[in-house]
Amino acid sequence: MKRILLACGVGIFITSAVWGQDLATTYAEKVTEEDLRMHLEVVASDSMEGRATATAGQKRAARYIQSHFETIGLKGVAEGENPYQQEFKLEERTWGEVTLEANGNEFRNLEDFFYIGDKSMRSTDMEVVYVGKGEEADIEDLNLEDKAVIILAPGRGASNEPMERCKEKGAAAFLVIYSEDQDQFMSFINTYKVYLARPQLGFAVEEEGDGDAVFLISPEIASTILDQPFEDLQKMADKGKVHEVEPAEIELAAARDIKELVSSNVVGFLEGSDEELKDEVLVVTAHYDHLGTGDDGDVYNGADDDGSGTVTVMELAQSFAMAAAEGNGPRRSILFMLVSGEEKGLLGSEYYTENPIFPLEKTVTNLNIDMIGRVDDAHEKDPYFVYVIGSDKLSTELHDLSEAANNKYTKLDLDYRYNDENDPNRYYYRSDHYNFAKNNIPVVFYFNGTHEDYHRTSDTVDKIHFGKMERIGRLVFYTAWEVANRDSRPALDAVEESADDD
Repeated sequence: MKRILLACGVGIFITSAVWGQDLATTYAEKVTEEDLRMHLEVVASDSMEGRATATAGQKRAARYIQSHFETIGLKGVAEGENPYQQEFKLEERTWGEVTLEANGNEFRNLEDFFYIGDKSMRSTDMEVVYVGKGEEADIEDLNLEDKAVIILAPGRGASNEPMERCKEKGAAAFLVIYSEDQDQFMSFINTYKVYLARPQLGFAVEEEGDGDAVFLISPEIASTILDQPFEDLQKMADKGKVHEVEPAEIELAAARDIKELVSSNVVGFLEGSDEELKDEVLVVTAHYDHLGTGDDGDVYNGADDDGSGTVTVMELAQSFAMAAAEGNGPRRSILFMLVSGEEKGLLGSEYYTENPIFPLEKTVTNLNIDMIGRVDDAHEKDPYFVYVIGSDKLSTELHDLSEAANNKYTKLDLDYRYNDENDPNRYYYRSDHYNFAKNNIPVVFYFNGTHEDYHRTSDTVDKIHFGKMERIGRLVFYTAWEVANRDSRPALDAVEESADDD
């Protein structure tokens, strides 16, 4: 795969002149351990209070990033009073009384079931229909309009195909049998009730009653509602005989308190130098939000997650801005964007792709950096590695370009084990690049894997491997340099079926 610029001028890297390679090295080497450490000691300090989305700490971090972008000469391009911050509105939802009543029994949220929906409901009487596994054959002859459905879908949450099928037929509430084992379900409640009792953050719902009413229920609750032994319900689902289960009546209620909040993506724009190509944009991202503080006041500093990606993007922006200031700016434009809301469900990148500053059809690639500062157990002997995810999902050309950059310059161990479509961790779907990939924009996701300090207060600056960060940052620079300067954008020459399926 070593298709590098040759003396004859043929190769994957820009072929206009050899000076392009010399310039790339000149500015890539501006990404340094020292600068990365300097920025991370601020971004991951206690003064940032863990950078939780829509908190004072997150906004303090946003101001620090913005100040850096202003200092190095990047333009703010967002609408609104502050062109460096693309603001978006959120709701903090705290659920009060959420109840489910059936056959004279009242069940309560976080004690007997989990309510994971985003729909508030006044006390409502509903007919409930058992749809088994929710296959097409199970529901094709059922009238589900304005009814609740009980779905046997172990391990599936608020987004699953059976639920979507029922929703298309007008179902108004979803009771998902989350585990087929009662003890396992109660253990699940005891493990996660503290987390799920916390306020939940999401985009504003336009009107009361919008959203989905989703209850994760136990086998015992399903049996009580339908007045059938759970074993019989399982057998009927397996045999496709769900029609033999009589509908029942339930009463549902979900009351919530709502606080309106604002968060922002921080953006810095470097306009391209080529009149014909500058309307095309490369987007370089990381998320700067983290988990905030614990109930005891301890700070989740998030040095690796994703302070490491945040400060690397800041360094990359500085290197490209320096090149532009010296008359060597990229031909295409580059948007450097630090997004928030990632820890709450990729909210910032979702907002951007639904409200893009630059047209998505003109967005040629997204390079996303999320956790690159640590070394996992699999690479203890050689820490100079990075997991590369998604580079070939939409564009094999982008993948080859990334490989070529590494072979020529950084010589990291590029590990693709998490790029496997069958990877149970499903990391491809779990960071901000995915919102770009869903829109058919080629992506590369740089990642170092999880570790014992992941999402703990012990994810601190003293454990960061800055030499590794520097080299990965330079790999991203070389890849970005090529994408921004080559004659053609990375071709959409690969099929990624799961981008639409997940």
